[in-house]
Amino acid sequence: MLDVYTLQVFLEAVRAQSFTRAAENLAITQPAVSHQIKTLEDYLQTELFERTGRSIRLTKAGQTLVPLARQAVEMVTSIEEHMHTVDGEITGDLVIGCSEPSAHYLLPYLLSRFKRIYPNVDMIVPVVSQEVLLEKLASGSYDLGIAGTRNLSGHYLDSFPLYEDRLVLVASSAHPWAQRDSIQIDELAEESYICRDIHSICRRVVSSEFARLGYDVSSLRVVMEIDSPQAQIIAVEHGIGLAFMPLMAAMQRLPMGRLAIVNVEGLSLSSAVYLLASGERKHSLIHEKFIKFVNVPTTHSLIEMVAEGRTT
Repeated sequence: MLDVYTLQVFLEAVRAQSFTRAAENLAITQPAVSHQIKTLEDYLQTELFERTGRSIRLTKAGQTLVPLARQAVEMVTSIEEHMHTVDGEITGDLVIGCSEPSAHYLLPYLLSRFKRIYPNVDMIVPVVSQEVLLEKLASGSYDLGIAGTRNLSGHYLDSFPLYEDRLVLVASSAHPWAQRDSIQIDELAEESYICRDIHSICRRVVSSEFARLGYDVSSLRVVMEIDSPQAQIIAVEHGIGLAFMPLMAAMQRLPMGRLAIVNVEGLSLSSAVYLLASGERKHSLIHEKFIKFVNVPTTHSLIEMVAEGRTT
């Protein structure tokens, strides 16, 4: 008898075009993928892939199976969802991958409210790089994702605007700039900075804004790279340097009196953050409920409040 998991492994191998990459995406071993494919081929009594070294290519039989396998997997998923909701309650797991650090401050508010509405939904939030997030979404390992980009080259994903991430410059409260109403952009070259990874959305936004104003971001002296707003804040508070970071992260620490926001004349920093979902796979009932949840006016108000650093 055909097993739905075996079909899922087959479809992931097709999508990844490699048993090794399929194994990584499914978090299983490469021999386990090979075994599942061999089991499927033995059951159907036909070869599904042509194997040449490490590369694979679908046979004619494999090409025929792809749409049928997708239909079968979707049918089983639909049956499970209907049975889970037969008593009027929505149950199941929701995996939301997150690659945008600012979203770490927002998600607890969103998920706690969603959990009150759907108490039988269990939620998992892996924090991963943007590259891993897109791969996991495309493979179906993650249900939804939150990222600071819609650059979906090579990935068939749907995107929904979630919030505008405003970035600010922060300094230790002991820094002279903490006592000033604002500074000029020319003065920024005088200081040291703690930055996120050079490939981060934050670095790209700052670089783009500097270029718009006719300044070279490389003129800033970066003394530390660390991909964590919390670690950046601690380094700033200890006087190691200044940092550009999400407003919602900075606002969490301002009441402690060890951090200050520095206003830079003419500098406006923000980037859009998106909720992402697979554009190829059918959305489950839980996925649809969450997407609808983030689009209702009350949730919009909550998102805007947290993004501005105003928490209850």
